[in-house]
Amino acid sequence: MVAGSGRVDQFLVTGQPVNIGARLQSAARPGEVLVGSLTRELTATSVRYAAPRWIEAKGAGAVEAFVVLEMLEEPAAFSTVPSAALVDRDSELRLLFDTYERVENERSTYLVTLYGEAGVGKSRIAREFIDRVGPHRVRAGRCAPYGEGVTLAPLQEILRADLGIVAADDVGSAKAKLDEVVGASSYEGVEAEVVSRGIAILAGLATVPSMWPDLPAESVVSELNYALRRFLEHRSANAPLVLVLEDAHWAAPALLDAIEHLTEWARAPLLILCLARSELIMRRPSWGGGKMRALAMTLDPLSPDHTRELVEALLPATRSAHRDEIVRRSEGNPLYVEEFVRRLVESNQSPMSMPATLQGLIAARVDAVEPALKSMLQRASVAGRVFSTEALTALGEDVREVASRLRTGLRRDFIAATAEQGSGGRREYRFNHVLTRDVVYASVPKSERAKLHDRFSRWLEAVGSRRGVGDREIVAYHAEQACLFAREIGLEDAPALASRAFLMLLAAATSSRDRADYHGSRALFQRAAAIGEATDVDPALLIEARGYAATSRLRLEGSPEALAQLEGVLNGGTWNPSTSRERSAIPRLLPPPFANLRPRQQLGEISTRSGASCARPDHCSSQVRTERSWRGCFLAWPTTPRDVVTSTKPKPVYRKRYRSRKTLWDASSLRLRRPSTAARLGISTGRRRALSSRSPRRANLDRPSPWRSRPLR
Repeated sequence: MVAGSGRVDQFLVTGQPVNIGARLQSAARPGEVLVGSLTRELTATSVRYAAPRWIEAKGAGAVEAFVVLEMLEEPAAFSTVPSAALVDRDSELRLLFDTYERVENERSTYLVTLYGEAGVGKSRIAREFIDRVGPHRVRAGRCAPYGEGVTLAPLQEILRADLGIVAADDVGSAKAKLDEVVGASSYEGVEAEVVSRGIAILAGLATVPSMWPDLPAESVVSELNYALRRFLEHRSANAPLVLVLEDAHWAAPALLDAIEHLTEWARAPLLILCLARSELIMRRPSWGGGKMRALAMTLDPLSPDHTRELVEALLPATRSAHRDEIVRRSEGNPLYVEEFVRRLVESNQSPMSMPATLQGLIAARVDAVEPALKSMLQRASVAGRVFSTEALTALGEDVREVASRLRTGLRRDFIAATAEQGSGGRREYRFNHVLTRDVVYASVPKSERAKLHDRFSRWLEAVGSRRGVGDREIVAYHAEQACLFAREIGLEDAPALASRAFLMLLAAATSSRDRADYHGSRALFQRAAAIGEATDVDPALLIEARGYAATSRLRLEGSPEALAQLEGVLNGGTWNPSTSRERSAIPRLLPPPFANLRPRQQLGEISTRSGASCARPDHCSSQVRTERSWRGCFLAWPTTPRDVVTSTKPKPVYRKRYRSRKTLWDASSLRLRRPSTAARLGISTGRRRALSSRSPRRANLDRPSPWRSRPLR
């Protein structure tokens, strides 16, 4: 109410708002701004507030007040559809909290896998659990659907978050933070250096050759697992730590191996929560099996009664007549209910005219938005489920319009703000669900996809050169996609994109091989070879891609078929070892006994292996004229390039130790108890019996590295 007189220039304002405003003013400390709940609700997209506190207002009782912390450069989440309470998930939440309590009391590590189909509510339960436990004790990583080869990305997210490394930090600043954290922990002896080097590799700050130049290839995985385990044990010494792995069904085999290693050997209060679809069991039937502290639970669709409860919480009262139709069509999928309600609120369509599938509902909502917002969402979908404003700008978004379009996307519930920062120190965003991202991406024309993937790959490469080496696999993936789409529609720059994709994939595969991730390196080398075969690339590099793809397979399988694949690379008629460019690749592909020969002898060996006639028989070494010698040498061949290129004259002691251990390891995987297998490999009967009678432990296969006396678990 406003009262005043026309004879004076003063007005009197009274009423409840004035009373509450006066109480807020008197309760505010010097330099502090306090607002009420309505002001906070109206400005939540532009202002960040502290936790609420209560003050007494005369005539109004207790009033909720909020302290203004800062103005946001970019909008925060604001939804037109209210958030519903978690429905019919009490038993799953109770199990999570009971497990967390056991982790805290027993100070042991537990693995919990939460299975469920897309949209059933796995992420919703995880968010509820994280909010109650406290986000400061949680580290999360997301697996991307890029296929094998992007192994370390989720671990990088977890470790960088724990170390306080943000996207804006360069590699020097990131290593300084790592050294500070490791230095503050009570490691014994040289353990601090081992952990620091291993975490630098896992966090994407360094490569294996730069950290461990003399470490044999077979010890890399053990050292990395050891460093990760000891680091997390120290980080969780004072309070339990929760590691969340989203979309674990896309995780690389090496990452799943690392998680199982933590579950079995870590002696610290760790709770590892994996969110996955049923594909994880298909890919890894033994996942979690045989582990004493491994649990699994499946989220089923909601019952009709619980679905109706969710619909009533989301649907406006004016649309209550459509409740039964939504319950019937959703089939208990909470995400379908939310998307259906959003579409119903945003349009005047009848429920009968709406798409029947979840993807169709999302696509209808995307097609109904204004073109500027749709274009921004399409650019964001190329970057992945998580993106930043810097990425949008690099993809061609108008920097002057980004904030307003993000605000619209938040209001329409397509995206949500995260607590993370991008490479420029600004906020990151994520699609509300991975299905939303997939549907938006499917609406991008292929010609536009080629351009956007190329732009994003080049931007990531420029940013990654400053941050370290952590994004090589992702850079290679986007370069590969740009090449494939350009080829498919016949763009003029397809050859240039193919050459760049080949080099990026080769660099990513080499990095993966250095970490002894043979699953990832095999896939990346194969993808590089597939592109290189249809492109005018350096023949020596193409041979390298083919050869290392074969050797990675041999490391994994140790089968006669894998040996035949490698022989096919050397025997194939697609290359001529007489040319100088292709001959330069031979030392990188041959075992050390071959690489140590003079160039003429190398040429002779390859000619012999490929069936070609050698003009000078004396150029060929007699020790490799038989199948037994060639295959026996290969079983002892380290695939790390430093072991081949730099070892021009390997010491006999090293060759003997390495060969005996690796020959036994590879031979045992070939099941040498079969005489036929041993005969094909050219191994004598006495040698076969000796190998078959030795167990791995008696053969000292698990012996720790000679430079560190602490045994590995």
